[in-house]
Amino acid sequence: MVVLTPEEWVRQHMVAYLHHDLHYPLALMKMERLVKGSTRKQRADISVHHRDGEALMLIECKAPDEPLNKETFFQTGRYNHHIKAPYLLISNGIQHYCCSVDASSNRFNFLSAIPLYATLIETLT
Repeated sequence: MVVLTPEEWVRQHMVAYLHHDLHYPLALMKMERLVKGSTRKQRADISVHHRDGEALMLIECKAPDEPLNKETFFQTGRYNHHIKAPYLLISNGIQHYCCSVDASSNRFNFLSAIPLYATLIETLT
């Protein structure tokens, strides 16, 4: 059983939005993914994968009353250091920031919207 905390509410609504509106397959989303390689037991809220298992997007959810700030991005970036997803998304259910990650320069390109799942797949080819 999962307790419906404010953060869990955001996570569940994000999964529903990604699946119903942006066509992300439920079977390719992992909740509370253990971040291997980190020194502490850390868990990414949601990770989205390609059918071959490759990580496409890492998502960090916060409660609606928590601001999205540099620390939120740093936390997601620390997780992504090990996961190496080409897209990052942070949300508190009110605000959402999505960016692509340029691995060669470690720069972020902020997007105007969360991409469709098909768009994520296209970027891999």
